[in-house]
Amino acid sequence: MGVKFGLIGCGKVSQRHINVIKALKNAQLVAVADINMKLAEQVAKENNIKAYNKYEDLIKNPEIDAVAICTPNSTHPKIGIAAARAGKHVLTEKPIATTLEEAEALIKTCKNNNKKLAVVKQVRLNPAVQELKKIIDEGRLGKILSANVSVRWNRDANYYRKYPWHGKKDTDGGTLITVAAHYIDVLQWLLGSVKSVIAKTKPHIIPGVEVEGLGSAIIEFKSGTLATLDYTVCVYNKNLEGTLLILGEKGTIKLGGTAFDEIEIWDVKGCEKPDIEILKGESDSIEGVSPYHKMVYENFLEALDNKVPILTDGEEAKRSLEVIHAIYKSAETGREVEFL
Repeated sequence: MGVKFGLIGCGKVSQRHINVIKALKNAQLVAVADINMKLAEQVAKENNIKAYNKYEDLIKNPEIDAVAICTPNSTHPKIGIAAARAGKHVLTEKPIATTLEEAEALIKTCKNNNKKLAVVKQVRLNPAVQELKKIIDEGRLGKILSANVSVRWNRDANYYRKYPWHGKKDTDGGTLITVAAHYIDVLQWLLGSVKSVIAKTKPHIIPGVEVEGLGSAIIEFKSGTLATLDYTVCVYNKNLEGTLLILGEKGTIKLGGTAFDEIEIWDVKGCEKPDIEILKGESDSIEGVSPYHKMVYENFLEALDNKVPILTDGEEAKRSLEVIHAIYKSAETGREVEFL
């Protein structure tokens, strides 16, 4: 039956993983764990598998080859470290960690135990992003002059009541980590290494929410490209947009949609707009099989056979976390943060 998975954390995002694992011929879900035993037992019953209350007990199961981590942000590294030490490969939802020290510890532990580590960064796999990456790599836009990422979403009081760990600094890590991490990852993947960051953030408008509600940053890349990031979860009533604008010497491209999966503007010298297929079951849907999560799993399974490298390994995932921490440091100190 292929690689046998144990899934840790049976909350909202877990259904994407369960659906994908069940859809793949060379993967099998054999167990789940959650601190809410009633929820774990419900998911286990639905899938005819074993339920655990503690992840420590799940990773002791000798039948399991790899774990999928779908728990609150701050718990990813400690669970991944324990799993690697128990002889399991690790696939974790973003972020790799909320602190750089814990990210490095997870990377080191997986390496020392000869276990693969993959971090879910599925937005890179959207067809529109893939086309943009291709045209940049081919030099069709010429020098990239500037870029802008705008993430303007709504996270109201009901959201924080339903998922209370999201409003806490120690378990969530910050709005940048929870909401904008994918988009910072894509920006850096497209434009390369960062030279410096200067930023400001503001508190959330909902009393008691410890993470920031909005922020802006100027990111200078070593290539000379200047990028701006505007993000908020304080938009009235509903999500407004998630967009990426790239301005090059020879063209302008703007991506939008739910996860950079639509091309809103494509004006490139000598290059027609590509006819991309917007895949159904988009990455923010928990219904059906997410095509982008499916690609992540297919890559992970091939990497376990040493056929391909992991799309986003620990070191690659840590790069965007470094930028996020630089933004927070700049906002806290009021100073520009420079990278080596």
